[in-house]
Amino acid sequence: MTRELLLSWMLLADSLPTPCPARSIDDGFGTLLRREGCRGAPPQGTDSSNEIVAPNFRCHAFGQGIFVGVGAGPFVQISTDGLTWTQHDSGTPSSLRAIAYGSGLFVAVGNEGIALTSSDGIDWTSRNTETDERLRGIVFCDNLFIAVGYCGTIITSRDGIRWTHRNSGTEQRLQAVAYGHGVFVTVGWKGIILFSRDGRRWTQGKTGTVLCLCSIEFRDGQFVAHDAVSTTLTSINGATWIKHAQNSLQSPTASGSPMETLCLKP
Repeated sequence: MTRELLLSWMLLADSLPTPCPARSIDDGFGTLLRREGCRGAPPQGTDSSNEIVAPNFRCHAFGQGIFVGVGAGPFVQISTDGLTWTQHDSGTPSSLRAIAYGSGLFVAVGNEGIALTSSDGIDWTSRNTETDERLRGIVFCDNLFIAVGYCGTIITSRDGIRWTHRNSGTEQRLQAVAYGHGVFVTVGWKGIILFSRDGRRWTQGKTGTVLCLCSIEFRDGQFVAHDAVSTTLTSINGATWIKHAQNSLQSPTASGSPMETLCLKP
């Protein structure tokens, strides 16, 4: 992707009035999050397969005209063009695993229940999540941040500053979270999938699998969840899922379609 195209992408993203300013999902194993319904994505028809990002990113998000990436321990990396990156200390010893942008703030989450907020990607403030469980995924949509992690942890926040614990009904590790069709969906170990319309009350979906699910995205009008090897599950509503054979659905990393966020193995 050329520098000129990246700059036009960012200018376009800043001008789009959408209900979901930016999404970032720590999906685990190389999945590229598509842009559906969110700002911060390349224009339609853009080939993002040559997008240059730091190789040690687990996840990056776009907002306020900058890219912010996490995944190199406690450090964050910042870029104004998606090509040249500078590393900054986040001020925490904990490894950061996922990041999202919304309500004028970048919110990064990671080990020991850490949640950091920043308006510029440089100066970070630690927020009290009242958990020391490792957080693995975060999304901002419908004016709500939702972060998920170990032992069935789900926490929500309207502003990224004050967090509330939600009862997930499971002790399984939750790895990633996505939003679409007015529904939040999170996936994790032993085939667990939970869905919610408000982020407060969660219901377990019917997956028919005990595989460890490590990623989820909303694309082409449906949720798509993956394990680390070959299994793909799809759902329109997050409640009922269809299991697909190996390679029956194209991997998001091979699609070459418009992407928003790159997330690598946690």
